[in-house]
Amino acid sequence: MFKVALIQMNTQDNIRDNLKTASDMIIECTDNKADIILLPENFLYIGKHKKVSFKLDSFEIKTIAKLAADTSTYILAGSIPEKAEIGEKNYNTSIFINNKGDFIGIYRKMHLFDVGLGDSPEFNESSYVVAGDQPVLIKTDFGSIGMTICYDLRFPELYRNLALMGCNIAFVPSNFAMHTGKDHWQVLLRARAIENGMFIIAPNQFGSKYDGNSSYGHSAVIDPWGTVIAQASDTAPAIVYAQIDLDLVRSVRKKIPSLKHVKLFNIGHPK
Repeated sequence: MFKVALIQMNTQDNIRDNLKTASDMIIECTDNKADIILLPENFLYIGKHKKVSFKLDSFEIKTIAKLAADTSTYILAGSIPEKAEIGEKNYNTSIFINNKGDFIGIYRKMHLFDVGLGDSPEFNESSYVVAGDQPVLIKTDFGSIGMTICYDLRFPELYRNLALMGCNIAFVPSNFAMHTGKDHWQVLLRARAIENGMFIIAPNQFGSKYDGNSSYGHSAVIDPWGTVIAQASDTAPAIVYAQIDLDLVRSVRKKIPSLKHVKLFNIGHPK
């Protein structure tokens, strides 16, 4: 068994303040003996300036990596706007850092949040973000971990693909909107866990943002049976702790071996 800690933040547009908040909360997690610490999507910056970006060797990312090394803790740097190689847009990039400060997983969000909820650029992610095109599975001493981000949660084929690759834990750092979160967040988290017999670990943003919209909070850990074993509220910064026992993955998949019953077929896009 091992202990995870999910950091729930209300990230705003002051990068220095956001980094300090994240760093202070990471230290609190390490004081409470967490083995893996997870930050939410866009933990360093949420604001109107969509050209704000970081590189993988930026000071802020190096700071998080140094914390991982100094505390001998694994840290998921939720996601950051990472400058793309070509053009003016960024990737939405999640970085998994081991206890030596090394990057062991880099995932660029594949599904971009282009929806009809309002006029904010937050609801038209492709206007400033380039989609990634590769699922990422990291094999660690803690298990085989799939990296996903927020809106990916609505695409079960990604999680099924990760499960067939051997994934038994999926990370879902998020900035899930209040408008949809109140109806869909926990339902989707539980569905992805149940379908694949895996742990779903989802740190989320909370609170009002620059555009007047709010993030849902309720950072959560779901076990392979679909049980919510830890959850935050929607109204405050929080650290959510949970013990992860991979024997439960094996037990659930033995009882309901749905991964052995998968029938693969081509799926056409709707017209």
